[in-house]
Parts: sequence; C-alpha cells; structure tokens
Amino acid sequence: MNRIKQMKQQIKAYEARQQPVHEYVKAEYLNDNGVAVIDVNLTAQNLYNPLSMGRQQDLDPAIYAMLDEKIYNLPSVVPVTIRCHGVPKSERPKVDALLKEHYDLRLRDKKQDLRLNAVKAWLLYLFGVALLALYFVLAKVQVNVVGYEVLSIIATFIIWEATDAAILQRNALRVAYFEAAQMALANCEFVDRPRSK
Repeated sequence: MNRIKQMKQQIKAYEARQQPVHEYVKAEYLNDNGVAVIDVNLTAQNLYNPLSMGRQQDLDPAIYAMLDEKIYNLPSVVPVTIRCHGVPKSERPKVDALLKEHYDLRLRDKKQDLRLNAVKAWLLYLFGVALLALYFVLAKVQVNVVGYEVLSIIATFIIWEATDAAILQRNALRVAYFEAAQMALANCEFVDRPRSK
C-alpha cells in the first residue's frame, strides 16, 4: 500500500511541474490569429502510399497518422492550417485534394455513425417500451408470474441500452465528429523548402 501512495505522490508532483495543456497548445501550435499550424515535412519520396495507384492513389498513411497525432491535444473548435514543407509545385494541387478527400470522407463516416446511433437508440427505446407495456398487460391478467418478471428485466435492460446509446455513446461519437470536422475544414499551405530540424 505504501508503494501506491508513493506513486500517487510522485504523479501529483510530476503533474504540478507540468505546463497546463492549453498553454502548451498555445506555445506549440497557435499563431497570432489563433489558428493551429501543423508543420509537415514532405518530399517527393514520401508523399504517396506505394500500394495505391490510379484514381485511388492516396498519401502515405504515415502523413495522416502524424496529423491525427498532432491534433489530439487541440480543442476541436480551434481552426487548423496544415503547412506542407518541401512539396514540389507540380504535386501541390494533388496533395491538397487528397488531404481534403481523406478528411471529408472521415467526416461523412462520423456523420453516418451519429445517424446510426440515433436510429439504434430510438429502436431500442421503442422496443423496450413495447416490452414494458406487454409486461404491465401480463401483470394485470397474472399469467405466468416468472415469465412476466423476466420480461420486465429484459425491457428494463433494453431501455438502459437505449439510454446508453443516446447519451454515453452519442457523446463519444459527437466528439469524433467534431474532430473530423476540424480536419475537414483545415486549410492547406505549401512552403518551398523543408523545415529545418
């Protein structure tokens, strides 16, 4: 038990020494206009996924992974500019279009997830209420006491699942939707030379 207390004290002391996240975000990402700028060092060699081609050509997955990692700490209300360093001028329109396409598709996917969640919550709720109504009808006529008690438990469980879908799951889906929207609305800038290390 002493080790747990000691570990908690060490964590508390460590957290007290750390800079608050909003200050870190301001110092690391925000420009004078309050826009988060994410710098990406790209060259012609690391632009595209070597397995993709033709109309389905896509950027290297490492680019998206890096962008997603960088926006993790950003509040979703902060506008984003992706500043690409070292992209050849001939490739810039394609890179811009692929970034927009990727994040637009993600935004549409998250919107669909929200719609499906709403349908699921309503169907579960209506089914649970119907089972609960059937329970009350069976309770009045007193047919098979064990059967309608089980029905009551099932109906309550289904209504609880509907509530979980409508409140808890929906909140997580809404956060994912706003994060996807943040990147779908991001601007893309290009700088001629790669950023120095």
